[in-house]
Amino acid sequence: MKVLANSLRYLYTHFKVKTVFVVFIAFGIVSIPALMINSFVAIRIAEDAVSPIIAEKLIGLRNNKAQVVQSYFDNKFHIIQLLASSDEIIKATNDFEDSLPLINNDFLKTPEQQKLAIDQSRKNLKRYYSKVFLTELQETTPNVEFSEVMLPKSTAGILLQDAFMASADPSTLPIFITKSEKVLAYSNFHEKYHPSLKKLLAENLFADIYIVGKGGDVLYSAQKKVDFATNVTDSFFKTEGLVKAYQESAHANKGDVIFVDFAPYSPSYGRASAFIATPIFDVDKKVGTLIIQLTTLDLTMQVTNYFRWNEDGLGDTGEVIITGIDGRTRIDTRKFVNEPELFVNTHGGVENKFLVNSFTKFNSDSYILKMQTVGIENAKKGKSGIDAYTNYYGQKVIGAYRPLNIKNAQWVIASEVSKDQADALVNSLKRNVWYASFCILLVVGFLSYFFAKLDRKSTRLNSSHVSESRMPSSA
Repeated sequence: MKVLANSLRYLYTHFKVKTVFVVFIAFGIVSIPALMINSFVAIRIAEDAVSPIIAEKLIGLRNNKAQVVQSYFDNKFHIIQLLASSDEIIKATNDFEDSLPLINNDFLKTPEQQKLAIDQSRKNLKRYYSKVFLTELQETTPNVEFSEVMLPKSTAGILLQDAFMASADPSTLPIFITKSEKVLAYSNFHEKYHPSLKKLLAENLFADIYIVGKGGDVLYSAQKKVDFATNVTDSFFKTEGLVKAYQESAHANKGDVIFVDFAPYSPSYGRASAFIATPIFDVDKKVGTLIIQLTTLDLTMQVTNYFRWNEDGLGDTGEVIITGIDGRTRIDTRKFVNEPELFVNTHGGVENKFLVNSFTKFNSDSYILKMQTVGIENAKKGKSGIDAYTNYYGQKVIGAYRPLNIKNAQWVIASEVSKDQADALVNSLKRNVWYASFCILLVVGFLSYFFAKLDRKSTRLNSSHVSESRMPSSA
């Protein structure tokens, strides 16, 4: 400090440097290094503090969304239990079951008229399957051609599908058909129960509601797809979700709930669907099975907060990923919701045409997209943690992952943000520290200038008073 003081005195004495400038030099030499050191220390502390904050946020979000998923399914499980024990469902099951023999034997028609009606209905169904159903299914599913084994095996099934699907007005969706003159014995009960069941479907965002009889007949379906009026024991779709749900619930006790994980479902044109089933008991007698179908849309809405990722604190790049242990997504991804053309461009080519067709048809990449990231692979092994890795479209991310089980289905959940977004927080803190340091320099510099000017003025006044006091008196 003595050397610095001598240097400043030398500048002032020999070079006639103003006091103000000398003060500024002293201020710069002393203040700037101190502020720089403090700034670097503050930045280092900020960097060390940000990483745990980001990790804590991602882990908290991951756990919160895992609870959202669990609550979503718990709610669905509870609803189906309540429905299966309701008087309406029990009565509907019994009434629909009792109507089947009356459909097979219409006493208002002669045997010849019944045979002609059945033959015509079969012909109508063949046309419907080949021209309507398969035309759409072939867009998303390879190697599927029409065969008569697809058709219901029973006479009642042929007549019911024809009445509500093949011979119905093409401009009217089957769900909006309440009654058909072709199957009056069944229609009378359908007219009674369908409006309330259709309302339940809409209120709970089910894809479909099924009532399956004790012998495996699909007695009721709200949507009336090609699985309606079939028998699950000999169904053409016996390897798919509806039949699996029925089979797994065959030995279930009253109140037990069965969950069949999402997978492509042919009667829904290959759209990924999950099924929840529970037995229907009339007092202590099992009379059927209630099954509901779900798509991934409702679950996606719940997890993504209706596509409001920013409100969940995920910024412009973050998202929550849910997959099965097969790596296939169980909800839609943010990237392809916001940039659907990217999926089409990424999966272009003849070999991927069914993927692209499915994506554009259902406006969803759920189950279509398959991921294999470090986070997913670790969670598949039962691990929970947070890591930096490359996500499903090649971006560096920081992700918090863990296993997630829904009944017997093993899933993975991960909350991710891009590394650039995480780094942006650190960079923002750095900028704020430098801005603050610069502002401090300006304020302190201004104050130094002000007090130096004030000191110099005071010095001049004192010098003037001294000079006046030394002047000789005229008297």
